[in-house]
Amino acid sequence: MKILAYVPARLNSTRIPNKPLQEVQPGVSLLEKSLTTLREAMFKLPCPMTVVVNTPDADLMHEADRLGFPSYRRPHSLNHSHTTTEEILADFLHMNVDARRYTHIAILNPTNPLITPDVYVDFFDKVDTHGYDTAFSTNVV
Repeated sequence: MKILAYVPARLNSTRIPNKPLQEVQPGVSLLEKSLTTLREAMFKLPCPMTVVVNTPDADLMHEADRLGFPSYRRPHSLNHSHTTTEEILADFLHMNVDARRYTHIAILNPTNPLITPDVYVDFFDKVDTHGYDTAFSTNVV
């Protein structure tokens, strides 16, 4: 298994402006917390994982770079609340020829600062062990 973890992020959220840069801990943004957690998971996984931040915003590209992660600048035409995940992913895959090297593509939204590296490791282990072609996380309601 070879994973491409695609992290969509944008600053113009209608409910929480600048959400990815909001502090979730003193001096730590939501995006930084999410990427740090993914980095920790990468070291625990038995397979390679590449993490790429997908954003239309230069500030988020700089933040990804500061944290040592590559980024892809998507077009501003895909920077709206009505833009679907499928549209963003299709653009990303179309523009990134290297994406074809991966066996699995994971869309990991940087919205939960409480998630732990072990959650990601367990998730990918289940995908690999059971041969799922699609999986998503949820909680019992």
